[in-house]
Order: sequence, then C-alpha cells, then structure tokens
Amino acid sequence: MSTIRTEVLFTVIDPTVAQLWLTLSYRTSEPLEVVANFGRRCDGRRIVWRLARDILRDGLLGPAGVGDFCCWTDAEDRYHLALSSPDGRAILRCPADNIRALLIDAEDLVPYGAEVIDFDAELRHLLMTGGGQR
Repeated sequence: MSTIRTEVLFTVIDPTVAQLWLTLSYRTSEPLEVVANFGRRCDGRRIVWRLARDILRDGLLGPAGVGDFCCWTDAEDRYHLALSSPDGRAILRCPADNIRALLIDAEDLVPYGAEVIDFDAELRHLLMTGGGQR
C-alpha cells in the first residue's frame, strides 16, 4: 500500500474567515477516495471527511458534487470546497495547484479507470461492522 500525504493551508471563507491546515491523504488501498483530516474537535473526536477523488478532479474543471460535498475552481484559480453536515457547514478555499498536485501524484499511483475494489471484502466488512469506518 502506498500513501500520498500533503498539508494544505485553506482559508475558511464562510461562515467566518480563518486559516486552517488540512492533511489530505490518498491511499492505493482506497483508490476512489481522498481523506481530508481536520484534526480534533473540542471533545477529542477526529474530524475526517472522505472525498471522492473523481469529484475533486471534476472540481478543477467546473462545479462538481452534490449535497454534503461540492467543489469548484474560480476565475482566480482558487479551489473551493463546500462541506455540509448536521453539525454545520463551511466553505474553504486554497490555491488550485495544491489539489492538482495531489491528484497528479495519486494518478501516478493509480490511473483513473484502473481502480480495483474487492466488493466482496467491502460487503463482508459492512455486514460485520454495521457500516463502521476502517
């Protein structure tokens, strides 16, 4: 298993303005996702979002995603992530080159269309854990 990990400084632009470091990770064992780790909440729980790699890529070309996770690049080549959960919502942005670089490195490891998923193993995991995260 190979992992790519990068620290990206985002600017939260809604609901307030603040700087926030995110750790973005891509693992060949989970080839369809990029994990965004926001750190920990005040109560100690980790804040982690699992984002679809193809939607992140599509967001470099135009608006992408629906519902809890949307992304797009603006005219100034800034990449925007809009995240929504029962706990709240936020819009973050960073230079689009940060996302491009991560996705290029990920594609070097697993080209788009070459992702292999063991659906039987995934189904067994879901049935054994009740849908718990890995």
